[in-house]
Amino acid sequence: MRKILNFTLAAVVGLSLCACSASTVKSDAGQIKVSVKDSTVKLNHVEYIFPEGYNFFDATITEPIGMSVVEVKDQDGNLVGVCSDGLYKEDITKDNIKDAVNAAYMTFHNIDKPLELSDDMFVEGKKIEMLVIGLDDGQALFMAQLGTPNFVYATELKGDSEYVMDDFAKDCIKQLGGEEEYKLFFGE
Repeated sequence: MRKILNFTLAAVVGLSLCACSASTVKSDAGQIKVSVKDSTVKLNHVEYIFPEGYNFFDATITEPIGMSVVEVKDQDGNLVGVCSDGLYKEDITKDNIKDAVNAAYMTFHNIDKPLELSDDMFVEGKKIEMLVIGLDDGQALFMAQLGTPNFVYATELKGDSEYVMDDFAKDCIKQLGGEEEYKLFFGE
C-alpha cells in the first residue's frame, strides 16, 4: 500500500507544475483541497500569497490522514520548503496532540518511526499549539487548531534564504488563531 501511495503522490506531484491547478479528494476525515493559482496557494484551512518567482507542485494524501501538500521552489528550481495542512481523524486536544503530530510527521515523510515527544516540547497558545521539529536539512512546524481536526505541517529548508516559509507559518498562525494568538506568539 505504501508503494502505491508513494507512486500516486510522485505521479500527482510530477504532473502538477503549472501556474494554475486545483484538486479535491475525499479522505476518511473529510474533503482535502489544494489549489494553486499564480502565486496564491490555497490549502484546506489556510491561504497564502507567495512573492513572485516561486514555482509550486501540489498533491493530496488521503491515507492514513488527509493532507494537502504544496512543494515550494525558488526561481532556480531549489526546494525551499513544503506547505501542507490537513484533517486529523478526530478533534485535536492537548491529550491527543502527540498522536496527531506523529500521524502528520510519519505520513508526510513516509516513515514508520514516530517521534519521541514530551508535553514540554510544545508551545501553547489559547487556540493553537505548535511544535518545531528539527530535520537534517531544515525544520518542520506542526501547528494544531485545538478543538478541531485542523492542522498545518510546513517545512522550511536551509536553502530558504528569503524566509518565505517562515512568513507562511506566521500567516498560518494569524489565520488559524487570529490576531490575538499571533501577538501571543510573536509579540508584534
